[in-house]
Amino acid sequence: LVTHIFTFLILAVWLYIKIKSDSPVFQSVPDLLAFGIVLLYGISVFYGVNVRLAIAEFMKYANYFAVYLLARDLCRGNEKNRKIILNILLCSGAIVALIGIGSAIGTFNYNGAFSGNRISSTFQYPNALASYLCALMILALGSLENNDNLKEKLFYGALANLMLFTFIPTFSRGMWLLAPVMLIIYLILIPKNKKLESLVDGFIVLMPAAVCSFLFIQSLEGGSAFLQWGLVLVSMGIAIGLTALRQRYFDLSEKANQKRIWVAGAAGIAFVVIAGIVAFTAVEPLTLSNMGVEEDTSKSVVRDISELEKEKEYVLKTDVQAENPQEKPYAGAINIYSFDQEGKSERLLTQSIEESGSVEMHFTVPADSEFVRFQFLNYYAETEVTFDQAALYDGQTGEKVKDLKLKYKYLPERVISRLHSISIKERSAQSRMTFYTDAFK
Repeated sequence: LVTHIFTFLILAVWLYIKIKSDSPVFQSVPDLLAFGIVLLYGISVFYGVNVRLAIAEFMKYANYFAVYLLARDLCRGNEKNRKIILNILLCSGAIVALIGIGSAIGTFNYNGAFSGNRISSTFQYPNALASYLCALMILALGSLENNDNLKEKLFYGALANLMLFTFIPTFSRGMWLLAPVMLIIYLILIPKNKKLESLVDGFIVLMPAAVCSFLFIQSLEGGSAFLQWGLVLVSMGIAIGLTALRQRYFDLSEKANQKRIWVAGAAGIAFVVIAGIVAFTAVEPLTLSNMGVEEDTSKSVVRDISELEKEKEYVLKTDVQAENPQEKPYAGAINIYSFDQEGKSERLLTQSIEESGSVEMHFTVPADSEFVRFQFLNYYAETEVTFDQAALYDGQTGEKVKDLKLKYKYLPERVISRLHSISIKERSAQSRMTFYTDAFK
């Protein structure tokens, strides 16, 4: 409340000066669009289910709009002020990112900054943080290209790297899909003579962040804080080093040999494609273990398959290696579920794993099934199970229908599970589409 009062008092003084000098308040299309957002939140106060929360949201966005207007006038025609505000925004984003990373590691204890294995930082909501970081990442990349000073280029490159490093562990599926689109739009909008430089600089800044962030996600399952912070520093260090080398030794301006540049660019793209293919095809046996654990703990991996034919018989085959020295009820289990259009589940079959060998599970897909879920499970303390070569076969012909990739060699399971769940058939996606439809009624 104090913040709102302070901001609106300053805005009132600003508006008085504007009116006295006959200067227009709205000076561009973005001004009108920003005001439109505030106006929509104001209208929602009269229709909100919770009027108090609706008023709070309206006040918050009105505050944002006030800050926007003040910053706009402060920067207009003043390059120095523009740069100061830009750097404040980026440095604030870096602090937010570091709080999120530190909370995930356990160095900091900020309430709600790391919950459900997702980084939320001070926003306490991972999707909002992802949107914020994506916007700042593009802002940092633009600042990198618009500066001729090497030290400033390194500074902005490191910040862009940090933004992406933190962006990935938010596990925001919507922003994962939207971020590449935003980057493409960014490349389209920048001047023609800057496109190649932006593409190369963006690649050498963001690629280390993506690789190190995946390693960081894996290390959260049991790595040391020293290793985890080291990955952050290594990611930013590589980005700084590559940016410095590129600026010093590789001229990408129009004066340079364009043929060599495009050959190098094609090689870089080929490298990314090959690395992506390897990352998404290299698999290894899945081991789920509770060895050395005193309490029973559920550890599982699920795979959803939506392309199976309804009312048809299939066979799941896999090889298992079981360890159960204390003779618990079972070392592991496989559960097969069917989900209908409303998200209701039906257990089709369960197979307990008591000893090593081959497992075959025959099941028929129900007529109302939208997708079938395969759960590979380990539960009891002092047990371990390894699943290998899991695949689905046609129950009639014996022909292989699909391999089930249970563990990717180079990608964290959390990333894979989020990617697999990006589907229009998923319940959350259906709910969001319903909200969007209702909004236009």
